[in-house]
Amino acid sequence: GKTIPALGINDPGYQQMVASYPDYAKVFRARKAVKSRIAETRATRFLNATHLDRTISVPLSYYAAHTGRFGGNDKLNMQNMPRDSVLRKSLLAPEGHYVYVADLSNIEARMLAWVSGQTDLLMQFAQGKDIYSNFASKIYNQEINKKDHPKDRFVGKTAILGLGYGMGADKFEMTLKANKISLESGQAKDIVMTYRNTYAQIRDYWRLCEQALHSSLNTASIGNRFGPLFIGPLSLYLPNQLALQYKDLIFTPQQGFQYKRGKRTVYAYGGSITENIVQALARIIITDAMLRIEKKYPDYRIVLTVHDEIIIVADDNNPEEKMDNIIKEMCIAPDWCPDIPLEAEGGYAENYSK
Repeated sequence: GKTIPALGINDPGYQQMVASYPDYAKVFRARKAVKSRIAETRATRFLNATHLDRTISVPLSYYAAHTGRFGGNDKLNMQNMPRDSVLRKSLLAPEGHYVYVADLSNIEARMLAWVSGQTDLLMQFAQGKDIYSNFASKIYNQEINKKDHPKDRFVGKTAILGLGYGMGADKFEMTLKANKISLESGQAKDIVMTYRNTYAQIRDYWRLCEQALHSSLNTASIGNRFGPLFIGPLSLYLPNQLALQYKDLIFTPQQGFQYKRGKRTVYAYGGSITENIVQALARIIITDAMLRIEKKYPDYRIVLTVHDEIIIVADDNNPEEKMDNIIKEMCIAPDWCPDIPLEAEGGYAENYSK
């Protein structure tokens, strides 16, 4: 329940501060040097958690986030290991086995397009189009591709992944600046408006989410359907009967929605409610895939899940076939959204290196 400084290297607020105050580069470098000690602390925790047979248990908090995402536990958070992390690569498969890693591609963007009814964007996903390049082409009024225009495509990617939850022009510009990309004056506002006009169903869905959450305050609306969800008391029920809970929810015209998360007061708006719904629905797709894999392939041992990624240990016989089996199961759409186009990719190695 306490507020702490957001000084993590990947915290957007910290990144914005670094971009806004280049004169303090030495301070930021010093902060990075101090943060590097965390790697030592984490390595020590890994060593302390390792059993005598050199195996390590993975403590997971089953419903850590408000949206149901898994979290770390026992001061061992394997949910937070970057792909270039040495600790990540230190996790090895037993002899005669591989670590198989597969993740759902663009699952949040796909789910957002599906749940909002943005069918043109959904069709692009179904056709295997480069969504980021397509939107970047609209921004710059010229053909953009990944090979020849990586920075312009990154602007399109940042827009697709961020603007769908109501991000404004200032935050969008600062997010790009934190990645060393500068825009011309007024361009961020133009990009935001282009996104909202291009994907009007997503924009309109924010308002519908506010109406749905407001309905949860009215007992007469309990049980009403909202897409794949149902209205509950101060909650939105998901297709798997779990719910997004908004404890002590209140609404005032002046401050909008407020609810309690632990001891904190959290403000909600159309974009954030949309993000809650999308992440919660994406989590169901991942966990359903895990259950299918476990049931159909009992020799594929699921050892970890990280957001949209499933990590499995299995023997090294016919690894390509095993990888194909895993990806196939991950791409099965659930009954409540049978027309969502899913795509997964992955690889295998002797360690957790993907």
